[in-house]
Amino acid sequence: MLSIQTLQAGAWNAIRQMNATDGLMSRSVQRLSSGLRVNSARDDAAGLAISSRMGSNLSASSVVSRGLNDGIGLVQTADGGLQRIQDALQRARELAVQARNGALGSGDRAALDAEYQQMMQQADGIAQATSIFGLHPLLGQLPLQVPGLQDLFGPGGGTLASMPSGIRPIALIPAGTTGLQIDIDGYPGAEDDIQIFTQSGRHLVGTPLDDAVWSGNGVNTPGDVKTQVMQPAWGFAASAQYDGSQLLSGTTAFGDPTGLPANSPLALNASVAGMHIAYSGDGDRFDVDPNNGSTNQSRERLRIDNVTEPLVLMVVGAGVFGATASWTGMPAAANLSPQTLGPYDITVDAGIGQGLQTVSVPASPADVASLGVSGSAVATPELAARAIDALDAALQQVGDQRATLGAIGNRFGQILEQAAVSREALSAARGRIVDADFAQATADLVSAQVLRSAGSAMVAQADGHAKKALAALMGDAF
Repeated sequence: MLSIQTLQAGAWNAIRQMNATDGLMSRSVQRLSSGLRVNSARDDAAGLAISSRMGSNLSASSVVSRGLNDGIGLVQTADGGLQRIQDALQRARELAVQARNGALGSGDRAALDAEYQQMMQQADGIAQATSIFGLHPLLGQLPLQVPGLQDLFGPGGGTLASMPSGIRPIALIPAGTTGLQIDIDGYPGAEDDIQIFTQSGRHLVGTPLDDAVWSGNGVNTPGDVKTQVMQPAWGFAASAQYDGSQLLSGTTAFGDPTGLPANSPLALNASVAGMHIAYSGDGDRFDVDPNNGSTNQSRERLRIDNVTEPLVLMVVGAGVFGATASWTGMPAAANLSPQTLGPYDITVDAGIGQGLQTVSVPASPADVASLGVSGSAVATPELAARAIDALDAALQQVGDQRATLGAIGNRFGQILEQAAVSREALSAARGRIVDADFAQATADLVSAQVLRSAGSAMVAQADGHAKKALAALMGDAF
């Protein structure tokens, strides 16, 4: 006769087998519904780790390919501009050769020189107008569009009664300036805040990006500052990135500077890069309702004892303000020279464990100053002879630049082709690891369903044995 322990062991064995069958059935259904063999680490821990790296490399390759296409666009745009400049220089050389002819009179040469100067302007205009993604690959330097502080306020400083605020710098402060003090006074009801940046993008003085003056101008993130504010033509380096980690924030305190004598303490003080900075703070913090975009306390003051690197001065807001600036020493504005452009590093590989690999696209300066033909003329035979020599060198320079760009463009094309082949092979290899075998998964599901049915029958049979044993016990009792 079967013992109770034997009956119990049989029932538990049937239940255990049925649970295992349920797990197999669940995994088969999951694979069929997702199309993946590896849905979690328990399916294949090593395969999941390998496929995750492959997936990251595939994503990186796709992004790099888009960047390479942008790089090709940069190269093609620059080459197209250089071709047009080359055409203008060729025509200018023809005019110079013609003007060198001793058989021509002064009137003829004057007519030739008039067209020659138009060709020079045409070449310069093409260099300035050639741009892509905000870059100017044919300019050696980008002319500054913001005045120096001395140019704005006068040689000894002064007061400007009415200036519009916004997100465009109002002046550049040269390194070597000493005893600097700047006061701004906005009109009642409109908030205008002093902001000081370094050319590399460090935000030294002002209000953080969550302040109303920034959001009111559509600037909310460091990315917004990079794209809308940090323009090379506005004095920022081409590589500038927003950094607010050293910000002397006007949101923490306010000391009313109205009526303060010279050199009296201000609310906020800090030393950054060898500069001692004192700041009154944000006038809006003086209000009952701070950071609402308007203020009754409109005056702010900034002092810097010794400017150790060029600074960018902004007054951010949406109103009109007056400003006063003074200083004890101001060097020549030579250190506010235009930004040198390029080279441009294009990412060609960013695979896991391989590091970031780039190819540098050099700037191809082709404005008349960079080409050495600025000021040339063909009004006399002597000038025409010198112009021919200068144009020969310029044409050689443009030809070399085009050759370099062509080689880089071909390299980008080959890298793109190789990346496409690699992605195809990598995707196939990853698929062999993680993709489900539908035939096998279907067979496993059918097998699991049969085993599940059999397991249910065995559990029912074990239950029947228990009932018979109980019936026998009950009969013995009576």
